[in-house]
Amino acid sequence: MDVQVVADYFRIWISWILTSVAVPCFFVISGFLFFNKTPELTLPIYRDKMRKRFHTLVIPYLLWNLIPLLIIFLSRGKSVLFSGESLVSYLHFCRDYLAGHGWLDIFWGCNVYGGYIHGWLGNEVWYTSPFNYPLWYIRNLIVVCFFSPLIYWAIKTFGKWMLVPMVILYFGNIDVLIPGLDAMTLLYFGIGSYFAINRKNIVSAFREVKSPCCIIAFVAMIFATVFQGGHTEIGYYFYCIYMLAGVVSVFNIASALVQVRKVRIHPILTASVFFIFAFHTDMIVEMYTVLLNKMFVIAGLNPVNLFTYLTTPFVKTAICVVVYYLLMRWFPRIGKVLTGGR
Repeated sequence: MDVQVVADYFRIWISWILTSVAVPCFFVISGFLFFNKTPELTLPIYRDKMRKRFHTLVIPYLLWNLIPLLIIFLSRGKSVLFSGESLVSYLHFCRDYLAGHGWLDIFWGCNVYGGYIHGWLGNEVWYTSPFNYPLWYIRNLIVVCFFSPLIYWAIKTFGKWMLVPMVILYFGNIDVLIPGLDAMTLLYFGIGSYFAINRKNIVSAFREVKSPCCIIAFVAMIFATVFQGGHTEIGYYFYCIYMLAGVVSVFNIASALVQVRKVRIHPILTASVFFIFAFHTDMIVEMYTVLLNKMFVIAGLNPVNLFTYLTTPFVKTAICVVVYYLLMRWFPRIGKVLTGGR
């Protein structure tokens, strides 16, 4: 088999399949935490929860979409100072750049991608993200929290059967007519919400199906990789199966590691999680790739793409942690605002 083909499938496995289970896990945890220790979702309780999430989600979400935009504008501003570009030309650039991204749509869905597959209703499946594209998760979380009373009512009324239409919407790629509330968000947030609302132990429940879910997740992961996950019609179904079984498996693996005390995470890593999530943009990847390629050239070697690919996550994390540490040491108030007080 061609080495390039193997490398391509390796990247598909890592980037498109294996690590994609993280976001569904986040949604399950978010749904559980939203309703945890909430015997009844009254208006005052709902209002208090939304007030807290305005500070922990909405404000950081807005700021972290503005920051990369400002970096681009400041980077372009150097041409005014050092390259003789006129101020009028610079302002036209800023205006055209914002217009090209839909102005206020930078906070919602200026990035559009997908179109590889169709839903059960015959619709092409497209995805959107805000300017800082990883923050689509925060965007969807804000929306689903806003509509949490509907989820609470549905689960209280229909119990576990409410998860059935959510699964159908998920596999069928059928989104409800509420922007930001896609089928995946609804399902996994709903799963976490179900356990919290009914005061069930999510770890114990997942442990009961540990073995079959591990087997299903492993087999589905292989087929999802072969058929390129959400980029093909059949691959999408294996991808969904892997995600569902994978979430259960991740919870079981994590709980097992905690029980045997094999997980020892440095406090700065847990404290900087949100900062790493918001800051790990492609800008860091591009800078690291350029620097690494220059180092290989200086050493008389050809750039090794696979090496860059494998080391990038560790380099990105290290850079983010260092920046977070310096920010919290020198500008702690700004750091708290950017991380939602975490």
